[in-house]
Amino acid sequence: MATVQARHRGHNIPDGGMTTFNEIEYDREGGVFLNRIRLILLSVIVFLLIVFSVFVGRYTAQLQFRQVLDLEAKDIQISFLAIEPDGYKVEFEPKLFNDEGKIIWADVIYHGRVEAIFRPKIDTAVISLHFGLLKIVGNPILKRRLSMETSTEQVLRDVFEYKIDTEVNPVKETLTVTTRENMRSGHFYSLFINFTGNISKIPEKGGFFKVIFYDRKLNKIFWYVATKLAPQGARHLLPCVDGQTHKAFFEVSVVRKNGTSVIFNTKLQTTEQYNGDLLIDRFEKTGLVRPDSLGLFMSNFKSQSLKKKNFVELVVWTFTPIESFSLLNEVLPNTLVFMGTYLETDFPTKKLDIVIVPRDEIGSAESPGLIVINDKVLENKSGMSIAQYQDTVETLIEHIIRQWLMPMQVVDQSSTEEKWLFDAIANFLRIVNSDNILPGWNLEARFQLDNIQPVMFYDSFTNSKSLSDIGYRSNKFKYISSHKGTSILRMLNYTFTEDIFKQTLREYIHTEIYKYNDAASFWKLLDDNVRLKSTKIPKNLDVFQIVNSWTRNKNYPLITVEVQGDDIILKQFRFNYNQTIPTDEWIIPVTLTSGMAYSTTIWMENSKEVRVPGYNLASNGSWILANQHQTGYYRVIYRDNLLGRILHEFKTGNSFDPYTVGHVVGDIFEGALTGIIKFIDGLEFLKNFIENAGPYYGHWNPIINAFNKIEMVLKGTKEHDSYLTYTSVVAKTAYNVFNKAEVNNSDLIFGMIEMLCFVGRAELDEYVLKVKEKYKSWKNGTNTNPFWPNYRRAAYCTILQYASVEDHRFFIRKYIHSKWTPDRKTLAKSFSCSRNTQFLTWILTFDGLHSEDMSDVWISMADNPISGPFVFYFFQNNWEKLYEDYADVNINLLSTMLLAAIRGLNTDIDLEMLQMFTEKHFSDIAENKKHPALLEVLYLEKEILKQKIWWRKTYESVIGNWLWNEILNDSKSIDKKQSIDVKKSETDRNDSVTNTSTINVSQTKSINEKFVTSTKLNATTPVTQAEIPTSISFEKTNSEKKIQASSSIVTSPITTINENVLTTTFEKDGGYEIGPVAVVENTNPARSTEPTEVVNSNNNVNKTDFIALPKLKLNQKIILI
Repeated sequence: MATVQARHRGHNIPDGGMTTFNEIEYDREGGVFLNRIRLILLSVIVFLLIVFSVFVGRYTAQLQFRQVLDLEAKDIQISFLAIEPDGYKVEFEPKLFNDEGKIIWADVIYHGRVEAIFRPKIDTAVISLHFGLLKIVGNPILKRRLSMETSTEQVLRDVFEYKIDTEVNPVKETLTVTTRENMRSGHFYSLFINFTGNISKIPEKGGFFKVIFYDRKLNKIFWYVATKLAPQGARHLLPCVDGQTHKAFFEVSVVRKNGTSVIFNTKLQTTEQYNGDLLIDRFEKTGLVRPDSLGLFMSNFKSQSLKKKNFVELVVWTFTPIESFSLLNEVLPNTLVFMGTYLETDFPTKKLDIVIVPRDEIGSAESPGLIVINDKVLENKSGMSIAQYQDTVETLIEHIIRQWLMPMQVVDQSSTEEKWLFDAIANFLRIVNSDNILPGWNLEARFQLDNIQPVMFYDSFTNSKSLSDIGYRSNKFKYISSHKGTSILRMLNYTFTEDIFKQTLREYIHTEIYKYNDAASFWKLLDDNVRLKSTKIPKNLDVFQIVNSWTRNKNYPLITVEVQGDDIILKQFRFNYNQTIPTDEWIIPVTLTSGMAYSTTIWMENSKEVRVPGYNLASNGSWILANQHQTGYYRVIYRDNLLGRILHEFKTGNSFDPYTVGHVVGDIFEGALTGIIKFIDGLEFLKNFIENAGPYYGHWNPIINAFNKIEMVLKGTKEHDSYLTYTSVVAKTAYNVFNKAEVNNSDLIFGMIEMLCFVGRAELDEYVLKVKEKYKSWKNGTNTNPFWPNYRRAAYCTILQYASVEDHRFFIRKYIHSKWTPDRKTLAKSFSCSRNTQFLTWILTFDGLHSEDMSDVWISMADNPISGPFVFYFFQNNWEKLYEDYADVNINLLSTMLLAAIRGLNTDIDLEMLQMFTEKHFSDIAENKKHPALLEVLYLEKEILKQKIWWRKTYESVIGNWLWNEILNDSKSIDKKQSIDVKKSETDRNDSVTNTSTINVSQTKSINEKFVTSTKLNATTPVTQAEIPTSISFEKTNSEKKIQASSSIVTSPITTINENVLTTTFEKDGGYEIGPVAVVENTNPARSTEPTEVVNSNNNVNKTDFIALPKLKLNQKIILI
């Protein structure tokens, strides 16, 4: 038998006879002769090596452990090399009720008992746990246990007990237990600790927080107690090792009052009688999880089960009866099925509890098997706009997807350069799943316009950051890194094929994500799969090289496509508004598509220029596109006649979907801002695109974004009037395009929403009259909102542009009494559309504004075209109070306020104001207020302001001349006579003022002279810019200059201004304003409001303080000197 075994192992054994193990000898090809003596010697050597390695390992671990314990920093991550608990058995007993059985409104405590089960890695006498806002009750007990499976009762019956000393360090937030004798490595021990913790109304003050509220409709008090643990915040919930990478098993029990409920990450196992009317719920053991991912929710809410899918129990908890779960039933089960199939991985937990908490109380939170969602918006989808419905669906989908990715939250925590990967994968899967649940909505295409284009704007500056940058990130930079990372994943998905990328995700989420704390394993898997199955990567490249070129570089590439004979030349630049220069820092997969030629992927391997031989010849004069559908995170500029080919196909062919040319428009216009192409060429392409645009979101979103950029450059300049005039022409075109179309699908509806917001802001008569008519009936008695949810934002903004005092009060009442969060948020975002600075000031200090709406209000303020430096003035004057209120509790909201304040600035004087503000509040003297999030926003927005000033100086005259020529051409198309007399009559006029828009033109020169007259006046006089005139006439007298600009006045069309005095006539009692003012009388029925309200003009540079004016009587005049 020994001979057979030896021969099987490959030894050279002659046939016949028995050969013992000691006589085995290798053949002459090499080997070692083993006898008994040599075998003993070899065993001794191996034993000595093992002993030496154990000694070295133990000494090294103890040395590291001592070094870590000697560190004094509060937030240092304790190594715990000697002991890391393998599991915890925890019992919570909250003291929520008084002796009468009623909920206690004040802060309370809870009693806790924890058994930390561990097995030392080395012999040690020290146990260290994190210990936050807790108090020890009695003395901890340390006992031996036989194994992990030994019951707690059996452990406690053991009479032996270690003698220990306990020390709590509140600065380091540690609990250190020292034993009188060493604990042996490899043996199991249990440390029992009784403690108390806080249940506060503020999550930061304890492991649990409590919310109590009264529902008038049901006449009942509701409450809930929940965890919302910040990273490494579990130490405030229970004593534990609260490290970034530490995982353990948890067995949790909670004592509750009869009639209440408790939800945990795992299923309920048993419920037992505890004491009197108290019960104790015991939950199933968790898998290996981080302590700060634990989720507990105790309440008097009621539950309702949803459809069970893929053996996952779905339960919704809410405090009020819910009539319809249609939205949840549409999204949750389908998402579970799709993701389970897509990832080929079962849902991580066998149950999922969705808790809907009342608005204003808590933001969304998630932990394995438990999701808490803010507000009752999920009750029913009625009352939502299509955009709000999409946002809700995508939010739900992302919550579900993150359940699969929970283990990834600890991926590579030692290196922050990979932290973006978690959000990027979640976003990528959300897009894939959303397209499955909402087919035909073009979610991925709109993702490029709605998310990536804004991200690319911020990523185009020197103060942008690379994905691998280490440091604090404000919400703005988190948003940028998340969506930039998503775009890079999309690029890899399309470059290496969807099958390969999907297979990589499956393998990573199914196995690797649970095995490694290193995101590099994802890139290694992708590289292996690409090598095995794809030919789309050069042999000299690997995935790591490609990814690093994108994650370690800030900004992004710009690719120019040029024709050179039969070939196409690709050149790489770093896209930066300050300076776009040639570079070779990115490895770029450039996709080329043509109307006649083949599609191909060209790799720019750290090269500034690549030639594609014969591609122009193969295209046979047809269109050529690079980066079609914007699958790559880069922009493309077309030179020579390539742009003309694209435009010709757009006009005459049908090769492009609505989004393809829209992406080209965005790239061309951004390229014009950098100077890589002539600005006139960009404007001409935009004009041609407008003339052929259809009723599609993909067409009008980039058009409107381009106009927003133009206004950003021209706001407050002498050319702004021309912009307003031309915008009214484009608005009319857009309105007619959609009116002729049958808006019957989601894409057209999104386009209609975009268009109506644009024409409302442009004050198009036809639309304004319709909105005003509906609003009048709503205001005068009917409780039914006459505006469809999809179009409410546009309608509300249009109304508020002309709002009187009574109109403002009406909208405030609607906001206060709004029962639906979607409509309340729409109202909040619309407040900034008001043209009255006193109302805007009041809104920014309005106590009744919901906390979650404040960020929306501030951001929308930045979009107000007439706000100018007003928001900055408010922010600057109230900085100390705002910092005191929000720096510690909501730094992201304060950062948003800072962003909105700076965004309205536009001039050199504004820049000087900002620099003075910065020196005063962010200098070395004010070190305590230099929060990293604020500095990130400040530096980036300051750079954007400088860029706007440069754009203004560089392109103001170029854009102004082009706009004026287009206005003249539009006028000539109406009447080709040398002298043009264009009149626009209005019905229902007020006889006191003739409302006629007139342009008298004898020759171009005289028009330009008249235009210069107006711009000089605007530059020195704070005249209201609330007007979008389709035509202007100027008359010059000896003592005064009179402006008559009429087609689109917000409040009234006549203002008389002399060099020193501003005279204003008020129509009616009740006006209020913050001066300086420019007031006109209104007679246009589309723009009149009751009563008419004075409008402040803050477009021009004005550093005076705002003062409130008294109420004026009818025809009373006020003179400001």
